[in-house]
Amino acid sequence: MASLSSVRAKNSAVNLAGKRAVVVGGTRGVGAGIAVRLAQADVSVTVVGRNRQAGEEIVSQMRNASKSAEASFDFVECDVSLLANAQRFATEYIRRPDVSKLDYLVLSQGIGTLQPWYAPTSENLDVKLALHFYGRMAFIETLLPLLRRSTDARVLSVLSAGIHG
Repeated sequence: MASLSSVRAKNSAVNLAGKRAVVVGGTRGVGAGIAVRLAQADVSVTVVGRNRQAGEEIVSQMRNASKSAEASFDFVECDVSLLANAQRFATEYIRRPDVSKLDYLVLSQGIGTLQPWYAPTSENLDVKLALHFYGRMAFIETLLPLLRRSTDARVLSVLSAGIHG
């Protein structure tokens, strides 16, 4: 088994500068941590979430964490519990003139466990299933053309305990 020090040594040799990422659910928790770490590695990051204030705070943290003048950081306010919103964001992202590929798609959107077991969205889907399954599939399917343009694309899906109610 590889030691932690050997894994860290190999990871430190990886150059992520110039890569592009979308972090859905990147305003809090694991998603926010991933967004800031990607910024530290000089990856251009778009954070997607519901809370504008939290999004602006993460963008500020990413700018402070990055050493690159070329990396860009932005926040898009979007309630991704609605499939139409998720698809709209992804479609608009593909059309952005500054985006030619997507290297990393991080899907960390979730909902707290204090929500009722079944809470329908306006699209009549359970909010937990919309966030943890349907929305993730919508992002992957819609952003797939950009992911295919990357030579080393990755999709990371992070689920929380919130799916269990």
